[in-house]
Parts: sequence; structure tokens; C-alpha cells
Amino acid sequence: ADSAAAGAPADASESEGESVAASWAGLAAMPAATQAALLATVREMQAKGRDSLTVLLVGKAGMGRSALCNSMLGERVVAGPGGVFARGAPGAGADAPRSYSRSAAGFTLTVIDTPPLVEGDCVDESAVAALSEFVGDLEDGVDVVAYVDRLDNYRCDARDRECCQAITRAFGGRVWERTVLALTRGQYTVPMEGVSYDDYLEKRSEALAGCARGAGAPARAALLAVPCENGSRCATNEGGEKVTPDGAAWLPTLFAACAETALAAGDGPMHHDAERMARSCDRKGRLWMLPLLALQAAVLFPLARAACRWDNERELKERTPRRAPATLPKAVADAMAASEDDDLLGGGGAVVGAADAASSDVSLDDFEDDEDDDEDFEA
Repeated sequence: ADSAAAGAPADASESEGESVAASWAGLAAMPAATQAALLATVREMQAKGRDSLTVLLVGKAGMGRSALCNSMLGERVVAGPGGVFARGAPGAGADAPRSYSRSAAGFTLTVIDTPPLVEGDCVDESAVAALSEFVGDLEDGVDVVAYVDRLDNYRCDARDRECCQAITRAFGGRVWERTVLALTRGQYTVPMEGVSYDDYLEKRSEALAGCARGAGAPARAALLAVPCENGSRCATNEGGEKVTPDGAAWLPTLFAACAETALAAGDGPMHHDAERMARSCDRKGRLWMLPLLALQAAVLFPLARAACRWDNERELKERTPRRAPATLPKAVADAMAASEDDDLLGGGGAVVGAADAASSDVSLDDFEDDEDDDEDFEA
């Protein structure tokens, strides 16, 4: 009990690797109606040759994955707010995903708690890589992925889109065919007038499904949405089961959705090859290199050269000094205009004559006035 309270594995069934199933003691602590519903789901899967169910919980930080893990197992296997992956927890940011397995009636349930894929405003690529590697090492694979988000978030933002894209990069687009949407804080009271709980749940589910489809989820992916409430103050029905405002007992509904999604996949658990997926992503990136280089050579380089040439010419023009046009006396200008039809010598003589005439207009009185001005200045 002390080790579980500290967030460390309590036994071999609670480890960072593939777990050994312990007895599902938490099932006996659940209300009788919940036990009956869960065992009915177990029998349905066993009838179709499935004797185990592995659920992988993924999502952003603070969405309630660890609390949902506790609720699904019926015991507190992950302690503390935010679980072992919370900020400030021992080893936070470096923890590998942790699996918890429980067995009852010949059936094994495994729930995998994972670090947040988005921390703050950006994707934690190290967490994505660790998750991909962890799932690749699972011998029995993963049956269902539960994308955990909150019902009381009004809209999807860039973080939701980036988280969905990170999941697609790690596991491929087909992972969404075996994904359910687990919406925590399911007892949320809708504050908008004229909007019922069911309408709000539908719109919120459609918004998250839109993010998944934008990240590569196939159109055939059902993406069933289930509201979940992990809080101790959750309303209960007459049988003691935790219910959401629509009156549904959410835990049996979540298990039924997981079983339906796992069986609908048809090809058994998902066995992930992390190395092959990484090579595929690298190869896709390399395929764009040649078209991009061709685009640069055909379009960008000529445009850049033309821009450099134009800039050099403009700079050269700005550096070249402009000479002010010489101003000729009016008599000289008139003589030059009149001598355009004469020969070069005659025209030159006319110009010289006009210049002499213009200079004769300056009298000695002008120089005398200048001398008087000089005397006045010296005085």
C-alpha cells in the first residue's frame, strides 16, 4: 500500500513493462449492477474468441488519464493529482508508460497509463517516441486507444490538432479505427441557455472527431464518445452506479464502447513496429526533397537573381552624381538656336560674336561699384 501511494508499482502487475495480471479485486468493490454489466461485456468478447482487452490511454496534460485508469480498475493504482506523470512527481517527464493488468473470470483487462503527449503549448516529442517504443515492445499489442480529453473544454485549439497529429505520426492513420473518445468531467453542467446536455455532448464529440479526421483518421472510424466522471461527488443511481447527467452509468458504457471498437477492428490487437514507422516517416520526408529542389531551381533562383540585379542597378544610380545643366546667357542661347543650319565654323563664329556682345553689356561702372563695395566692407 505504501509503494502504491508513492506512485511506484505495488507488485509485478504494476510495472513499466508488460505486466503480469493480478486478481481483479476492484471488480468486487463495484456496484452489483456495474459488475453484471462488465461481466456481460467480458462474456461477449470471450464468445468471439477474445480473452483479454488492452486499453491505451493517451492525451494532453491534465485531462484525467490517471484518474480514469483508477476508475476502470476499481482501485487506486495511480496515486496523487496528475498521477506519476504530474509536474514535480519523482521522475516526471522521463517516466515510461505504465501498464496495470487485472484478471477475473478467465479474462484479463490491461490499462496503460501514459505521459502527456502535449505539455504546455507544444508536443513532447520524447514522450511520443517513448510511447511508440513501449507499444512496439508489447507482445499482445493494443486493442483499444482511449483518447482522453475534457468535456468542459468548449472548443478544439491548436494543441488538440497537434496532439492528434502526433498520434497519427506515431501509429499511422488506422489507429483511429480502434479509438474511443473518453470525455472526463462528464458531470459538467452546460451553462448555455437552450443547449441540452446531449446536444453539447454531441457537438463536443464532433469537434474532437474533426480534429482526428484532420490528422488522418479514416472516414470509417466510428470514434465513439463516452462521458466519464472520476470525481467522488459524481451522482449515482439507485443501484449506486456513477451516472452522468443523461442518466447513463458511464463505466459500463465505456467498457461496452471499448469492446465494440476492439471487435469492430476485426484484425485483432494492434501490433506496432516503431522502427518501421520511423523509417516510413523519414522516407516520406525525403520524397519531397527532389520536387522542392526543382522548384527552387526553376522559380526561386531566377527570381532571386533578378531581384539582386535590380537592387544593384538601383544602388548604382543612387551613387552616380547628377550634374546641374549649365546656364548660358540669353544672347548666346539665341545665337546657337539661329545657327543650327549654318556650317560648323560659321555657327561657331556667330556664337563667339554673340558671347562678345553679351560681355560688352558689362560696363566699367559695374567694376567700380564692386570696388566701392570692397572699400565699404573694409571700413
